[in-house]
Amino acid sequence: MKTTLMLLASLATLSTALAADPVYPKIKFTYSAQDIKVECAAALAKASRQVERLARLGDDQRTFTNTVVAFEKIQNAVDEQLGPILFLSSVSPSSAVLDASNDCGDKVSSFYVALSGRTDLYKAIDVVAHQDLRLDVEDAKLLEETVRGFKRSGASLPEDVRAQVTKLKDQLGLAQNAFSKNLAKANDTAELTKDELAGMNDDYISTLKATDKGTYLLTLLDASQFLPFMENGTNAEARKKVQTAHDKVAAPQNVALLEQAIALRDQIAKLSGFPTWAAYQLDAKMAKSPERVNEFLADLATRLAPKVDADLAGLLELKKKDEPSATKVYLWDWRYYDNQLKKSRAVDNEAIRAYFPVDKVITAVFDIYQRLLTVKFTEIVPAYAWAPEVRLFEVRDARAGNEGALIGHFYLDLYPRENKYKHFAAFDIIHARRNKDGSYHTPVSSVVGNFPKAAPGKPSLLLHSDVETFFHEFGHIMHQTLTDARYSSLAGTNVRGDYVEAPSQMLENWVWDRDEIKKISSHYKDGSQLPDTLIDSMLAAKHLDEGITWSRQLFFASFDMLAHSSGAAVDTTKLWNELSPRIYRMDSTEGNAAQASFGHLMGGYDAGYYGYLWSKVYAQDMFTVFQAAGLESPVAGDKYREWILRKGGVYEPDVLIRNFLGREPNKEAFYKSLGIGDTKPQPLGLLN
Repeated sequence: MKTTLMLLASLATLSTALAADPVYPKIKFTYSAQDIKVECAAALAKASRQVERLARLGDDQRTFTNTVVAFEKIQNAVDEQLGPILFLSSVSPSSAVLDASNDCGDKVSSFYVALSGRTDLYKAIDVVAHQDLRLDVEDAKLLEETVRGFKRSGASLPEDVRAQVTKLKDQLGLAQNAFSKNLAKANDTAELTKDELAGMNDDYISTLKATDKGTYLLTLLDASQFLPFMENGTNAEARKKVQTAHDKVAAPQNVALLEQAIALRDQIAKLSGFPTWAAYQLDAKMAKSPERVNEFLADLATRLAPKVDADLAGLLELKKKDEPSATKVYLWDWRYYDNQLKKSRAVDNEAIRAYFPVDKVITAVFDIYQRLLTVKFTEIVPAYAWAPEVRLFEVRDARAGNEGALIGHFYLDLYPRENKYKHFAAFDIIHARRNKDGSYHTPVSSVVGNFPKAAPGKPSLLLHSDVETFFHEFGHIMHQTLTDARYSSLAGTNVRGDYVEAPSQMLENWVWDRDEIKKISSHYKDGSQLPDTLIDSMLAAKHLDEGITWSRQLFFASFDMLAHSSGAAVDTTKLWNELSPRIYRMDSTEGNAAQASFGHLMGGYDAGYYGYLWSKVYAQDMFTVFQAAGLESPVAGDKYREWILRKGGVYEPDVLIRNFLGREPNKEAFYKSLGIGDTKPQPLGLLN
């Protein structure tokens, strides 16, 4: 695909205007709790009737279309009818709606567990798989993944074993949903006096809830409150108090649920013919085996160790200026002294924050994505969303020959609310797929986040790390949106779990480029760009304490792999607190049970958290294409859209990456990005 110079010129001036003639997504969020109960029951009853009709077909009648595609369509119908309802469990301001959504989620989970374990459906699919078919790439991939899904769900096992697996998976789904529900409702706070808030400015304090006693409540899982305090609070005892409380949120109930889930997973794996849950999960990932993942993590740990030790030694020297007798840096210290170190290198996060007012950042980030991917975003007002502050946008193609075609919609829900999901994520609400008539069923997704609320007289101001997070999550939105896969189960981010982060991780590099930083920055008072002096200090300090930062990711990945490779009876609190000082090099807080709020392990990243590191290898290697061509090169952007975003899970990730790079991937750029270097590029050979 070629882009004309005229089109490039017009794209250079794109911004997010309001839609003159908006096309709303065919979706609603105005459900009562009773509505959800009725809608959920109706959708599952209809799907059950369709499943029974599919099961009754005779073997001599079965075709790819009336069996494999029909099975896909049954799931599509459930997802499209209930997707918005299930999404409300993460965002609804109503506790009643949230509870009803979670109850529906339990029912949907049980429905899919039972569906994927049905031997009659597996045999029906297998009949088609053994026919003399002439399938194209997408049809063949759908058949392959459908068969794989049934086998992984136990449908090919003896009846008594299959029944056990189905029962265990149902229990697992309920445990995972309960864990997530507890986190959504966890509004635990730390009560702080004015003295304990020493070092925090009035703008920050204004975001905390004041009590009648003259104290303030810091919401522990609200990153916009927790992180600034840990980075700037000068009262070490108060930091310890907040960190200790933070590390106990949702314990003990979520610790029990996590350990129950680990035990259930181990039983499922063994009944399915795998030695551990890690082996079971990795059989369907790029890495293929726990041995390869453990080798990768061990190699990274060896390379990072000297940097971690050096980073901690540097922070200890800073701490000794405050406490001459100090001998250790604790968990409640490192963010504070890391911030002090960066300030000593002229990286003043509070000064930098003034250049990143949220609305200006969103507009600038959108402009970059529009130019890079040859698309146009237009806001639709009113949004008719689940909360009044939520914004809605349509995405249209801007490529020559397809200009103006509707591609999808996305929502932005960026500020904290009670009961809302506590972190940042991109959610699929409606998946993309090709309709029978050849038209495209466009996707709907949402960025859900928790940017700091505006202080009186100021807009919401973002840290540079917040900008990086938004750039990353919006990359997922583009992956979900710019797909044209025929089937929903292969569209967008429906790719191997240890690859899914790579496309967005690559895009994080844009916020570390001088020219792109200037485009994104705009002082909230006068609109001036971030000055070169501050950019210089940011870039020079990029690798400061990255040993600690990446060892944290390494710790999470290692904990996950060990927890899912150690049998059914895992004391997760003991494992967490023994592993932390070995990898993280910092002792745990008293009573630390932070795994209770480690939502990834109950949200699809179990035996998969390593994927954040694994996919980073590919992300940094892919970025070398843009480094060579230019960060907003339309040629590189078009190639990225074509090979990395458009094809979804139709092809294996290594095929997509190899075609995008024009060579075999290697680890050189990854090691450089971590500031540990590597003199010899190492071929990955991950799928050999």
